[in-house]
Amino acid sequence: MPAGSRETCQTLTPAELDSFLQSLKAAGLGESTLKRYQSDLVQLQRYLGPQGRIGPATLAAWQTDMSALGYAPRSITARILTVNRYLHFCHRPDLCQQAPHSEVRTVKITWPEYTRLLDTARMQGRWREELLIRTFAEAGLRVNELELLTVEAVAAGALKHPPEQGGGRVRLPQELRRDLLQYTRQNGIAAGPVFASRAGTPASRAIIRTSLQRVARDAGVPVEKAAPRCLQKLYETHRARPAVAEPRATAAAIRRGTASAVTLDTGQQAQAAADA
Repeated sequence: MPAGSRETCQTLTPAELDSFLQSLKAAGLGESTLKRYQSDLVQLQRYLGPQGRIGPATLAAWQTDMSALGYAPRSITARILTVNRYLHFCHRPDLCQQAPHSEVRTVKITWPEYTRLLDTARMQGRWREELLIRTFAEAGLRVNELELLTVEAVAAGALKHPPEQGGGRVRLPQELRRDLLQYTRQNGIAAGPVFASRAGTPASRAIIRTSLQRVARDAGVPVEKAAPRCLQKLYETHRARPAVAEPRATAAAIRRGTASAVTLDTGQQAQAAADA
């Protein structure tokens, strides 16, 4: 029987998704949990495309793709568990995928590797990539928070999460803020997201991944270490050890050729948002 035949696959149509959510609601699940399940399954629908079929190897491939795109291990685990629950609802446990848990690990980037990424981006004239790298590592932002990093937010020195995302502010390091403002002025970005596509929408995760991987290859750094999540770990590691002075190669330090003498300014670090 062909691998893509209807008998070996389970569909995920809007009607089936609604039926699944209604069954969970009837079972007493809360509104926030229902929204999370819906979000997870909508993401899978986008991955599946118009046909919306889950086959024997679908979830394993989706898991690999999410990991390559820089999703946190616990986010991947949560999505796989959601789909498994949907498949059990459809009486298709044979299509379930074991959740990754600890086997999906985020590699660690060292400070010298971070320096090489910035140095390479600068020498190649990739200012956008340089600032993206610094935004993840110095402000601890996630990819889905970049839409909040607008010209207005940079001018104010902090970005605000909407109430439905728990509110809260993330203050931008002074040097990063100054360079972001300079970038927007020189590129004629008067309002909206700093890192936007040609259509003016926030840059996609895939585009960001590709551009940072290109810098990593040229810098001789493993491409997985240029993933946003890996760069955020650099921020989180330092935040957890504020008394330890680590060398940091900021753009200004690299231009001066004094990167090794620069230390991370602990006073300018803001509280990172919890990982989704």
